[in-house]
Amino acid sequence: MTIFSTHIDIDAPKEKVFQVVCDIEHYPDWHPSMKNIKGELELNRWIVLHMGERNKRGVKVPVIVSVLTENEKLEWQGSLFKKGALRKIFLVRHAFYVEDLGNGRTRFTNEEEFYGVLSKPVNMMRGKFIPGYRQVNEALRNFVEAK
Repeated sequence: MTIFSTHIDIDAPKEKVFQVVCDIEHYPDWHPSMKNIKGELELNRWIVLHMGERNKRGVKVPVIVSVLTENEKLEWQGSLFKKGALRKIFLVRHAFYVEDLGNGRTRFTNEEEFYGVLSKPVNMMRGKFIPGYRQVNEALRNFVEAK
């Protein structure tokens, strides 16, 4: 298992931050590597993340919404493979947390946990992954604070 966790403080109430995090239709407006998300954000429902750089093909990742606690936590779990034995090679749990810091400020935590055979190679590439998580955090902060 490998866990990456980053956080950022945002000058906005946690309800506003959580609303943006749960508005999956508008992720392409702020998320630097999300082309789109298909599906409905509901507990135990599958959604498909279409991730990648703009103007490039990208990859589609099916995930299931595993936790949806209003104004606290959004979590999904998935794999590059929706079904079958290959699914267990590379499992991912991705969670977003919002925490009220008082005075209209929020701490946003972006956490991803990798399981399976491929989690060890991912850990060795930690230095390449962490800047991407920080980029997402910055993009979210800029988007929320500009709204």
